[in-house]
Amino acid sequence: MQGITLFEYKSLLESLKKLSQYEISGVSEDQVETVIEKELKLKEIYAEYVVSLEQVSENIKQFEKHKHSIRRFIKKNRQYLKESKKIIQVAATIE
Repeated sequence: MQGITLFEYKSLLESLKKLSQYEISGVSEDQVETVIEKELKLKEIYAEYVVSLEQVSENIKQFEKHKHSIRRFIKKNRQYLKESKKIIQVAATIE
């Protein structure tokens, strides 16, 4: 899985800002609008990306917590089964 690097995001954003600065030197309005649209879309995509990373982080935390509770449960039940087997064995030897 590949992520969006902050460097790449900032680099693209800076390039678009430089293009918008050149609008004064005779760039058409269509090109200016395109630059603005691309800048807004880039910001939107990156914001959604950050939110998704936060969600993934939360999911991982929940998974780790649940994993530990499952392991504790399994360990507890293994100990219970061992103790039960010992009791059964002792009872069988008494008979």
